[in-house]
Amino acid sequence: VAFLMILQSVATDLSDAAAQALAAGVDVELPTGDAYLAPLKKAVEDGTVPMALVDRAVTRAVAQKERLGLLDEDFSGEPPRGVDLDSPAHRDAARALAEESVVLVANDGTLPLQATGTLAVVGPNADRAAALFGCYSFANHVLAQRPGVDLGFEAPTPRESLAAAWEGDIRYAAGCAIDDDDRTGFDEAVRVASEADTAVLVMGDHAGLFGRGTVGEGCDRDSLELPGAQRDLVEAVLATGTPVVLVLITGRPYAVDWAIERCAAVVQAFFPGEEGAGAIEGVLTGRINPSGRLPVSLPRSAGAQPYSYLHTLLGGNTEVTNLSTTPAACFGHGLSYTTFTHADLRVADAPTDGFIVATVTVANVGDREGDEVVQLYGHDLVGSVARPVAQLLGFRRVRLAPGHSVEVTFDVPTTRLAFSDRRYTRVVEPGRVNLWTGDAEHRLSKAEISLTGAVHPITNDSPRL
Repeated sequence: VAFLMILQSVATDLSDAAAQALAAGVDVELPTGDAYLAPLKKAVEDGTVPMALVDRAVTRAVAQKERLGLLDEDFSGEPPRGVDLDSPAHRDAARALAEESVVLVANDGTLPLQATGTLAVVGPNADRAAALFGCYSFANHVLAQRPGVDLGFEAPTPRESLAAAWEGDIRYAAGCAIDDDDRTGFDEAVRVASEADTAVLVMGDHAGLFGRGTVGEGCDRDSLELPGAQRDLVEAVLATGTPVVLVLITGRPYAVDWAIERCAAVVQAFFPGEEGAGAIEGVLTGRINPSGRLPVSLPRSAGAQPYSYLHTLLGGNTEVTNLSTTPAACFGHGLSYTTFTHADLRVADAPTDGFIVATVTVANVGDREGDEVVQLYGHDLVGSVARPVAQLLGFRRVRLAPGHSVEVTFDVPTTRLAFSDRRYTRVVEPGRVNLWTGDAEHRLSKAEISLTGAVHPITNDSPRL
């Protein structure tokens, strides 16, 4: 609330900021009481803020506490002493999330690795458990302020998980730190990689807060290159001729087109959590058939931004610009160790206030079981305002054995094609819509429909799911 005065300059003082926020419906100020304690009290006493607004905020806050049981007679206020914060069920959930989210971005056939021979594991994130977590995780938010305190739960590093699964020799070198220019570790990393059959380079971010990391709240970048000397380390290992598998543990997409073109494989893991190293190992060794899909585009360069898949036609590749806007890897992209086909997308016209029902046949024509994340996209061909070239309308995960197929049906409310028109009213307009399955750039099976009827205004009661 204080930011209304400090950063937005729309309030004259903290009392004014409190008055504006309270009138707008902000019932509780967090994480401090800079505006809602003494300044708000003064504003009420001065008659600037009606007591009715305070009563409204208190009533709603107390009602929420009542709904949560915090006012029950048997509520002690003491937390239970025997809570298992690392239960088997929680580990299972973390494992499933990690295994389904690791994205195989590129692969020339090097993956999956045969767990024999000599493997070099290189990079600043290869043997660092904190690399697996984001900025507000216990590891990087709390323990970062308490050096020497153990993590308190099991979180193997990529090096440890690979060592547990590898039947041959594993050799390790950090090579460099996350975000400095020290290259004194390059020679050892190059030597280790030169003596290996394959080199796995685990690069990326260190999550932190307010300048204490390369990513996180208050940790911004003015470049989309890998932090510090990391790209130079990758280049040095590539120069050895040893096949390089690049694993990215990051909190943001980096410009890695050069790596996709030159590395044997590229894996994007983001921050996969306490079970993330096992998921990375599983994808690299083939124990897991990768099925993650990119929730963002991977850019080619910072200068060609934005790479949002929601851009309009003018934001794409046109004669207006001489720069390519095609990302290195698009939204929704992700490879598998098997092959899926999409065919016969079937969909009927729908009213503007109804549902789009689309069915597509998905087949596994490869030689191993795998999950396909079937994505349905739409493009409104003509609108009263410029519309995106692609909108994700729905997705479903299906598991298929080799040689099997399934019909996947989407039941999509037309509200997912809604937008704010020229009068700033959120509406669904009639007209033609292109639909396809695949990803944001590639149309594996496609159809065209018409939304029929009048312009349909969206309300709070309109279906969203």
